[in-house]
Amino acid sequence: MYNNEPCHFILKIRANAIMVVSISNEDQLFLVMLGERITRLRKAQSMTQLQMANVLNVSQQTIQAWEAGRRRIQIQVLPKVAELLSVTLDELFSEEPAKLACKSSPLPK
Repeated sequence: MYNNEPCHFILKIRANAIMVVSISNEDQLFLVMLGERITRLRKAQSMTQLQMANVLNVSQQTIQAWEAGRRRIQIQVLPKVAELLSVTLDELFSEEPAKLACKSSPLPK
């Protein structure tokens, strides 16, 4: 899956314009690993993708794409993601599984 060819992301610029952006394999690997951490943390709290999407005001497909490493998470959303998953941003970005201790908290209403 990770060869020397750049990966491509499609970014929606405006309602009627799209742009394809290449990202490095290193960035792609980071997005996949981040998505796996988000999935693990979400499931540890018995939260569905739809519940997470509703709280973050995004679609379930967006959550699915984040978790698969197919879409970048907007920087302004990252603190909300970390808070919802009951971790700090450092813990969310950490490559060490030990830092991802499950801290369950009730879903916001």
